[in-house]
Amino acid sequence: MRYSLLLVAALIFFGVFELAAQKVNPSSSKSISLHLPEGVNSEGLQIIYSISGSFGGFGGFVRIEENIQRYEIPLVHEGKPVENLSLIVFSPNYQLQVFDFPSLAGMQKNIKLKFEPLETVPFVGRILLPDQFDAEDLQIKVSYLPVWKCEFFGLKDCLLGHLPITSVNLEKDGSFKVNLPDFARDPTISSFKDKGEFTFAVVDKSGKSLFGLKLKDDSKGFGRVKTALNYTIEMVFIPEKLVINEENSIHSSKTMVILGDLAREILLKLKFLWLA
Repeated sequence: MRYSLLLVAALIFFGVFELAAQKVNPSSSKSISLHLPEGVNSEGLQIIYSISGSFGGFGGFVRIEENIQRYEIPLVHEGKPVENLSLIVFSPNYQLQVFDFPSLAGMQKNIKLKFEPLETVPFVGRILLPDQFDAEDLQIKVSYLPVWKCEFFGLKDCLLGHLPITSVNLEKDGSFKVNLPDFARDPTISSFKDKGEFTFAVVDKSGKSLFGLKLKDDSKGFGRVKTALNYTIEMVFIPEKLVINEENSIHSSKTMVILGDLAREILLKLKFLWLA
């Protein structure tokens, strides 16, 4: 019952946040237009914004659609004008772009985004899998935790969200190789105190999540890997503690704890998604 309530809380949150997603609308004086150049790889592209004014604070994101080159950010909320705007344009393939407008007076209503290709850094890892798994049936899902987002928006705490990077197959011995985005050399990300972290999880070939991972030699039990200029050694991961239920399906007991923490965070931030 408790687990069901947590899922409901999470669904409520994502439902609310879905309303904050902006669709592509005709350009008007009540919005600014972001223009993408033709040929840009929009896979993994994220456009996140925070607006404030007499209505308080509000945050949202832009829904990315294939073959669309123009997106709108609202300059009116609840019938009241936006006074401040902060904007993040994130992609695993290009350098980070951020925009901060403390005042919108005289602001250019058309912004042409420039995408500078981002280099990659080779990463080698290995998972010590339980006997019941066949490594060749599994994949590693890599995500990125943008810790700097709180710093950019000027918040002590915020909903970070894991940004998907890529998925790669596991070899028979549990090893894997992946090229990670070189965020450590990204000039904008490098300007923040925390450059973010990569997280790793195990999924099946359909993309269904099976369990999270933690570093074998990490006493804190976290599987996060800090962005770095290079990764010179193979990193060994182990699954989080697994529990086999009566139906013989496998779950991570720690996932329940994570869901509980997430639900608590969601409930605290439902009123204001970005601004306290």
